[in-house]
Amino acid sequence: MLEDLGVRLPVLAAPMAGGPTTPALVIAAARAGSLGFVAAGYLSAAAFGEHLAEVRRSTENIGANLFAPNPVPVDTAEFRRYAERLQTEADAYGLDLSDVLPREDDDDWHAKIDVLLANPVPLATFTFGIPSPDVITALRQAGTRVFQT
Repeated sequence: MLEDLGVRLPVLAAPMAGGPTTPALVIAAARAGSLGFVAAGYLSAAAFGEHLAEVRRSTENIGANLFAPNPVPVDTAEFRRYAERLQTEADAYGLDLSDVLPREDDDDWHAKIDVLLANPVPLATFTFGIPSPDVITALRQAGTRVFQT
């Protein structure tokens, strides 16, 4: 499968979200005969698209990794009890946890999928969850192989 993507060096440049995996690293991996992944995690959809475009100016040998939504129901009352237990520790840092509530963040999921559908990559991988069947089908129809990490 890697050979089909033009990979000669079976050591992949991992998608490290939050900044360590830069477009330059993805390009360097491709030039070395490997495959790098644009890490979409913690980026806006616009920044993700910009990273893909920057890599594409040098190579089409590119992967992308996204955080898949994995909503876990949270018992709000239990969450509040936990926050109350942490308040003493939080006080040392000047933090007030009295009004903190659980919040689900999908990391701009739908907009990032739209970016991938408009700008397909040879390989997309997903962390923290598995995309819905309709997302997988759409990506495959766009020519993207889909893997779970």
